[in-house]
Amino acid sequence: AVRIYPAIVERFSVQPNEAQREAPFIAHNIAATRHAFGLDQVIERDLNTARTLTAEDVARNRATLDNVRLWDHRELLDTFAQIQEIRTYYDFASVDNDRYLVNGQLRQIMLSPRELQAEALPSRTWINEHFTFTHGYGLTLGPVNQTTPEGLPVLYVQDIPPQGTPETNIAVTRPAIYFGELSNDHVFVRTRNDEFDHPAGEENVYTTYTGRAGVRLDSFWTQLLVGLRLGLLKLLLSNDITEDSRVLLFRNIRERAERIAPFLGYDRDPYMVVRDNGTLAWILDAYTRSDRYPFAQPLADGTNYMRNSVKVIIDAYDGTVDFYVNDDADPVLATYRHIFPELFRDLSEMPEDLQRHLRYPLDLFGVQTRVFTTYH
Repeated sequence: AVRIYPAIVERFSVQPNEAQREAPFIAHNIAATRHAFGLDQVIERDLNTARTLTAEDVARNRATLDNVRLWDHRELLDTFAQIQEIRTYYDFASVDNDRYLVNGQLRQIMLSPRELQAEALPSRTWINEHFTFTHGYGLTLGPVNQTTPEGLPVLYVQDIPPQGTPETNIAVTRPAIYFGELSNDHVFVRTRNDEFDHPAGEENVYTTYTGRAGVRLDSFWTQLLVGLRLGLLKLLLSNDITEDSRVLLFRNIRERAERIAPFLGYDRDPYMVVRDNGTLAWILDAYTRSDRYPFAQPLADGTNYMRNSVKVIIDAYDGTVDFYVNDDADPVLATYRHIFPELFRDLSEMPEDLQRHLRYPLDLFGVQTRVFTTYH
């Protein structure tokens, strides 16, 4: 009866009056899907493409035209690698878009952090990978639409140590990158071993980590537990470890955020920001998701509700992680805030120099455009 009765209803009631019978449910599906993916907030405008462009139109939109992107991300990444990686063990993982004030004008820029690629070290010994070469260094940054007479990108920040052009007022004062997209293994800092900071011509400059991150190896038992956790019992025999030494763990920024809040989804494209004081920080977009939104059409993975409710800030030197609420109307996040009241901070508490660099997340935009093709 469980199978026969629905078949009878479908055959003799629904099919003869399909449009009428299914219309209310289709309407629910459309309305729910649009709301579940934030498409009910889209503003539609008709553009008159037959209108003649005038000089006044150009003058009125000069700021937009001055920031039209000409560089392709893939070509620019290859170019940055050729002219700015400096050493073979540095790598530019991606090129990100952002905006900075340059000479009092808001300019679109493209930047790439210079991260350490441990697999490319000339000598891959345990000491080199975990004690000596511990971090990346600086970034390359330039406008999206300018070239030199040789056809190369104009650079506002370049070289090692990072050099900024005076007119841009973008200066990097703490270029070391201990936490990043490529930082996927543990390192030991404040040891007796010299810690490589950056190359200076044919010489090398060394440093000592002064940040707050890491587990302090101040006792035999701590060293034993860390050695067991990492499968490195030889750590107990190392003469380089002191009571002030630390081990930095979970240095990949996505993994670091996931360890703290595994119930959030994270964007695939974190991007770096140069703060007003010259320090470096990562911005990572985080999402709340659900597969239980009534009537909404699911994606291939079952998700039928998605919001960019959280902005995550990760310091590239200290590894500190802060979660800021980007959508306080999201009921899913409201539940998480009740469960973890000390984890999330109001967006108004985010420093203003970071708020200036918030952007619309790429993964959410991709999902919305796919859904919008049907639910427009």
